[in-house]
Amino acid sequence: MILDRLKSSVKHHAQFPSIEEANYELKDGVLKLQIVVDRMSVEVFANDGLTTITDLIFPSEKAKTLSIFTENGKSKVRKLKIWNLKDKSK
Repeated sequence: MILDRLKSSVKHHAQFPSIEEANYELKDGVLKLQIVVDRMSVEVFANDGLTTITDLIFPSEKAKTLSIFTENGKSKVRKLKIWNLKDKSK
């Protein structure tokens, strides 16, 4: 599992752009992901939290995309749910 921040933010520090990696095990060939994205962070939970990655991001106002893909193989999305989290500060 990889979280790539190389193009995810307005540059704040020379060491900020990074690629984070975490190993996981498939359960019966299935990877279950829960991904939480808010204004300044991304959290990825694989297989009910057995493997996690959490990172800060500082995107531009126009940034509104998230990419999920597989390298060197095939994958199939069986279920996708998206919720819009409400901003409690407003």
